[in-house]
Amino acid sequence: MRSASRAAATRGAAVRLHALPASITVWRDGKHEAHEASVKKDKEKVLDEVWDDERVRSFLGKAPPAQSGVPLPGDGDYYVLRHAYQAMRAEDFRRFLGFYAAQGRDVHAKDGHGRTLAQAIAGHANAGPFVEALNAR
Repeated sequence: MRSASRAAATRGAAVRLHALPASITVWRDGKHEAHEASVKKDKEKVLDEVWDDERVRSFLGKAPPAQSGVPLPGDGDYYVLRHAYQAMRAEDFRRFLGFYAAQGRDVHAKDGHGRTLAQAIAGHANAGPFVEALNAR
């Protein structure tokens, strides 16, 4: 045991923590003590959150991603669509597409591989309503 750890152990401080599936083992006062682990989730999942028009429109200002200051390949509009798809429910995404098209933006924008968003997400399990909304434009 390191001298700093030994000194802390003699003061009764917890020195080492070992995470175990359902408990934590603590080295205290020269012996191991088992404690129940309490793991808190970082975030609670929010269901049926209200998306007003202002929030939906806020996605129109999404800047295309860049790597080391260089934009990723593909149309900037593609990344705006993708970001909205990843964050919104299908009904909110449909509303977003109305605002998006009203700005004259390209619903058929392509990524760096030459795919539209509808093509890129076609194989996703829950993408059906999103693909339908994209193809309806």
